[in-house]
Amino acid sequence: MSPLLLLRACHPLPALAVTAFGALLAAGMGHSPAGIAAVAGTVGLSQLSVGWANDAIDAARDAAVGRTDKPLAGDPAGRRTVAVAAAVATGGTVAACLAWGGPPGPGSWPRWSPRTSTTTR
Repeated sequence: MSPLLLLRACHPLPALAVTAFGALLAAGMGHSPAGIAAVAGTVGLSQLSVGWANDAIDAARDAAVGRTDKPLAGDPAGRRTVAVAAAVATGGTVAACLAWGGPPGPGSWPRWSPRTSTTTR
């Protein structure tokens, strides 16, 4: 599978839009430049995993109905490549979340300050 088809399979424009929106939200919440980059990286990886998984799951159906606008419809061998890419991106998303920490746990978000990354009571 060519890198261009792999890129097309991730739905790049929506992925970029959602990632940019996440970065803007992080900036608006007062994150540092490193925090904004961490949020953008996490959101970007999650968007890649969702886009690739969607195309890998839908590949057989897309081929059956003749969807020529879908990269995997004409490349059944590429389905495995895209599925592996989705799994790697999912693992990267989890690693990125763990690396930057995020909120400290369920129910504690309202007390969490992105400016300090600490809880307040």
